[in-house]
Amino acid sequence: TVVIGTFLFNCLYATILFDSGTAKSFIIPKFRQILSHMYRKLDEHYLVEMSSSESGSTQEILENCLLTLNNHTFHIILMSMTI
Repeated sequence: TVVIGTFLFNCLYATILFDSGTAKSFIIPKFRQILSHMYRKLDEHYLVEMSSSESGSTQEILENCLLTLNNHTFHIILMSMTI
């Protein structure tokens, strides 16, 4: 299941793409720039094929992010790319 929506993340609203079949979720690059969360650069590009048959890639990964939904906290991995 793939869901895109706006969620509260670190007291900021973020547009996040969740895919329950993967271990990663995606945020737009502009939002990554305003987060105080450290990111690291991957050695290789991470390629993503979207449902619209378009593809994208990124090298930026934000690990150990916390997202709270309905009083439940989730540890997620975020990757920055144009959605």
